[in-house]
Amino acid sequence: MNILITGISGNLGQVTARRLLADGHHVVGCVEPGIQLRLDGIPTLAANLEDEDSARGMVTSAIATTGRIDYGILLAGGFASGTIADSNQAAIDKMIALNFRTAVHVARPLHSHMIETGGGRIVLVGAKPGLQTELATGAVGYALSKSLVFRLAEIINSSGKGVDSAVIVPSIIDTPQNRKSMPDADFSKWVPAEGIAGVISWLCSPDSKHLRETVIKIYGDS
Repeated sequence: MNILITGISGNLGQVTARRLLADGHHVVGCVEPGIQLRLDGIPTLAANLEDEDSARGMVTSAIATTGRIDYGILLAGGFASGTIADSNQAAIDKMIALNFRTAVHVARPLHSHMIETGGGRIVLVGAKPGLQTELATGAVGYALSKSLVFRLAEIINSSGKGVDSAVIVPSIIDTPQNRKSMPDADFSKWVPAEGIAGVISWLCSPDSKHLRETVIKIYGDS
């Protein structure tokens, strides 16, 4: 199968790309402009996914590179904390741009392409604060942006036409950056990127073809 991964330069993106390549898929990745990334066997395309035209052009190039895209794994995004008192318009807009616009700008042309080619799946990344209000109070912009990602998946699923969307919901991912920012945490409770990549790989396999309206919570013990 041919798979497009956004956010491929991140920890989860690189681990997922290698897993999917090892599973026999053809993978093309999207990186931010100016990012240099070398992953053997994986071509990369540069795009500013917060810009609709740039994102659309990247999807067009990915389709030209592979012939068709069967799965879109949209991992691009970011996190920022902030209560409702200190989450001003700029802070909220930044989170919406990073987490929602980067998803919808790629999902729209992918959705159209998949309808034309007989179907496919778009995998999005949600977050616990986007589902649980009590967890949103310390990361308001992030929670609001991720709640939009869930709604986007619901809209894709409601449209039918052979295209469905699944949402994975990790808790804290065990990455070097997270360990550095939370040195006193119990890392054993976090979710390894390899475990999430395994779930994504399964979502790109025939074993998951009957899933619909899927939300997979990958919380570990955190």
